Amino acid sequence: MKSFKNTMALIIMAGVSFILFSCGDKGPKIDLGNKVSIGIVEIPDNSFCITKTEITQKFYEAVTGTNPSTTKGDKYPVETVSYYDAVVFCNKLSILLGKKPCYTVDSSSNPDDWDYVPHAGKSIEGNIVLDMSADGFRLPTMEEWDIAFQGGGKHIYSGSDDLDSVAWTDCNSGGVLHEVAQLLPNGYGIYDMSGNVFEWVWNEREDKSRYYRGGSYFDAARAGKSTNKELNYASGQFKTVGFRITWNRPIPM
Repeated sequence: MKSFKNTMALIIMAGVSFILFSCGDKGPKIDLGNKVSIGIVEIPDNSFCITKTEITQKFYEAVTGTNPSTTKGDKYPVETVSYYDAVVFCNKLSILLGKKPCYTVDSSSNPDDWDYVPHAGKSIEGNIVLDMSADGFRLPTMEEWDIAFQGGGKHIYSGSDDLDSVAWTDCNSGGVLHEVAQLLPNGYGIYDMSGNVFEWVWNEREDKSRYYRGGSYFDAARAGKSTNKELNYASGQFKTVGFRITWNRPIPM
């Protein structure tokens, strides 16, 4: 297996670049051009990659053309997005970069066919089917999120037992959202998996509610612990909930 450090593959599609492997000292990233990018991490000994940070407002707006966040700022994580909004984002990004979308509704992978208006508190009608073999972008599964959270170690919070070094919670945030990657990363170089905003994951319960993980700037420290799981309706939009994305690790070229 070739590592990010040794190889670079650059795919250009419709004027947009997706850097799969190393890009000098700045590290691998998804680059949408016009100074819009997000860092990525290949999870060691696993078959998936994940973004270093929660999806930022600048990156979200570059893909969707909108920014529903309550607290505005390019480097802040996008929030006030429902689970359904995150699914739409993933497919839109996949299509933008010429990759196979992971989600279909009524056999269509194009969100424009789903009769769904993002950020309106509505639901996607029909069954959302996940194709785990697709090379596009998706929300992490609960298991993938847990692996990424630990960063190769075993800590109370993501990357540390010291809350203040890695997590924005009601203990240290001042009750406000913070820009991504302001505290220390975990062992894999991933930021903010504890605190700042909760993150939607794929898993659902029988009542169709969805899980989000990791705690937020507005919640008690316990919410950012590795063992904590929260539930809400997939159509819920909250100023303390955002997401990050994952995808299958590319085959070395």
